[in-house]
Amino acid sequence: MTSTTAALLSYTYESPKDFRVYSSGRGVYLYTRAGQRVLDGLSGSMNANLGHGNAAVAAAMHTQALGLTAVPSVAGDVSDDCIALAEKLRRFLQLPDVICLFASSGSEATEAALAIVWKYWSEIGRPGKTKVLSLEGSYHGCTIGALALTGRADEHADVPPATNFRLALPAWDPYDASRVSTALKRTLTRVGAETVAAIFLEPVMGLAGMVPAPRADLRKVVSICRANNILVVLDEALTGLGRAGHSTAAESYGVDHDLLLVSKGLGCGFVPISATCIASRIASVLRSSSPMLRHGHTASGNPMAARVASTVLDELAAHDAMSNAGRMEGVFKERVTAGITGLRGPYSLRSTGLCLAVETADPAHAQQVRHIAFDLGLRIRAIDRNIIACPPLVITEQEMTEMAALLSRALAIAEQSENPR
Repeated sequence: MTSTTAALLSYTYESPKDFRVYSSGRGVYLYTRAGQRVLDGLSGSMNANLGHGNAAVAAAMHTQALGLTAVPSVAGDVSDDCIALAEKLRRFLQLPDVICLFASSGSEATEAALAIVWKYWSEIGRPGKTKVLSLEGSYHGCTIGALALTGRADEHADVPPATNFRLALPAWDPYDASRVSTALKRTLTRVGAETVAAIFLEPVMGLAGMVPAPRADLRKVVSICRANNILVVLDEALTGLGRAGHSTAAESYGVDHDLLLVSKGLGCGFVPISATCIASRIASVLRSSSPMLRHGHTASGNPMAARVASTVLDELAAHDAMSNAGRMEGVFKERVTAGITGLRGPYSLRSTGLCLAVETADPAHAQQVRHIAFDLGLRIRAIDRNIIACPPLVITEQEMTEMAALLSRALAIAEQSENPR
């Protein structure tokens, strides 16, 4: 590790050889300090949905930097940019009645949702509803409250047990249309629905390997929650704003919700911003209470972030990003399926829009593929035995074909190697 990199700690990297330094990016490509061009199959942190570099976003940044710098949406203060973003986001999501609460990350959106859920039930005289349901294998963030909801054991390593408000349900099973709903019924019989405040759900479980909820199971879960006065919180930090091929994954499933969390696609990596979108019936209770909500951050509703996010929504529409995600999903499946024909495998492909995964035989093999892919010029992730890819929503057919070819070649080379890294 060089003296320059020794000054910086990088989250979750495996070893010093994994320390990679990038100098620039353009479109779907990154460029390392050593001059290597790398196709960014992860869109930064699954959030650079417009790719790297955007003139319209840069212009919005410049304009805002010359004007209003910092007014947080806290204690009654708010900026014109924040109001404009909330109105535009409602239109983009096709949810005209939601009320938006802005923060800086998906984790903070989860924390805000927890605060809202508990505040709501307390205000309407049901303070005993404190338990919160989430799925095994889920990921809702790394702040303490969000971590307490997260169902991935590895995320809890070295962290003392957090508050014990979570009730666990099994993960989605694409081949079982009643797995979670059946477990939900059993859990409510055991603990009593009167103790349960909300359920947090990822329609597509990203870190679990892009596992989609079976349509029937998700709809049953929502129906059971409605019948038992349990709030439904959809965590679409990953899938919201186009990555699933729709404005939200909920739209494709035909389910409603009380709170919707969006983050990665809202700032598209240019600025840190997230939104907790609250159904009007919930927001009206909050607005009639005093104090309304003891929850806010220095950068909540930051004017620069709001101006840029508003421009991001315009650019996503201008590039027809949602439709392109659906088209490129088909290209990925076709090209990778052809590329792995004849390999020993076994491999399983999963895709929802541009939430893409290839399941391999074991975690060591997946990590080996990740290393080989980077050497070939493709940035992907390996989590458990899954290879994860989330390319920018503006990726072209030619670029997707290149990405699929690089991934297929990495899989083939890994099979030929007798000494995994």
